[in-house]
Amino acid sequence: MQIIDNLLSQEDFNNLHDTMMSNEFPWYWSWTKTKDPFDEGGDNCVHNCQLVHHYFRDFEKSTGYWYLIEPIVEYLNPTAFLRIKANLTLATPQIIETYMHTDFQPDEKGNWKTALFYLNTNDGYTKFIDGEVVQTIANRLVIFDGHTKHCGTTHTNAKFRTVINFNYYPCL
Repeated sequence: MQIIDNLLSQEDFNNLHDTMMSNEFPWYWSWTKTKDPFDEGGDNCVHNCQLVHHYFRDFEKSTGYWYLIEPIVEYLNPTAFLRIKANLTLATPQIIETYMHTDFQPDEKGNWKTALFYLNTNDGYTKFIDGEVVQTIANRLVIFDGHTKHCGTTHTNAKFRTVINFNYYPCL
């Protein structure tokens, strides 16, 4: 696992943050964050729903806001993307961990990487199957093997938690 703090220049970070947090940025409702086997009906929306913005899906760019993430894409230097998706969640009264998961089934996509870019600092975190925890700190990127089970959390001390999730094939 790699953790890179202050990945973007202040100018690039401010541009990304201010655009995504503006009232003109398109966010879309998602009933689930992960496929939690204990919440088959999706009734537990308090902690398992979110707003999303797809940057890349179905093998193509899916937004006019690609320019915002280009500095991160250049840093990752992928051979190909599987998906890039931003997630925005709202605060809850206490921190709740989501279901441990991988973003794709382990035998489904070969050897891929996952990178998480945190857009704001809050008391939410990403937890890994081995117990390691990465705190949500603005302008932090964490990169790990895509087969590694992990979970996100809700948060309590900010209005929102925003993470951009990159699933990609690394350069060899």
